[in-house]
Amino acid sequence: MAGVASTGKTGIGALLQVGDGESPMVFATVANVTQLSIGGVTLNMVDSTHLNSPDFYMEQKPGLKKAVDWTGTIQWDPTDPTTGSATGLTKFLEDRSLETFRFNAFQLGITTALEVDANVSSLGNIEVSPEGLMTRPFTLSPSGKVREVTVSSI
Repeated sequence: MAGVASTGKTGIGALLQVGDGESPMVFATVANVTQLSIGGVTLNMVDSTHLNSPDFYMEQKPGLKKAVDWTGTIQWDPTDPTTGSATGLTKFLEDRSLETFRFNAFQLGITTALEVDANVSSLGNIEVSPEGLMTRPFTLSPSGKVREVTVSSI
């Protein structure tokens, strides 16, 4: 029996970008991203159980949807303008500013990107080891819906 070849893509070439807030928005690539987890959605379930719920089972109804936090890891470089304290992730966290982030995989032949307005809600501990690059985890907390947009370049 013949199988079907995978159409999956490896992650190298995918980018996390941040918008400049202008119109039209110009995106800069966040430097040294080594790992991303993005794009999830959860549906809050509202308890609708009452004193006469059937068969003594809890009842639930769908409530609000929430875009799941985008998480990732960067190779730590405090001098980089996209991650440092002057204009990057550290500044966004300190300023509590809502920024537009984009996951762009155009270099992989994928013309649909994901965009979200989010706050940098966490910059984790810097991981240091004798023979590894210094890394730092980060969390972006979305406000509103993750949008699918068409891209024609990086």
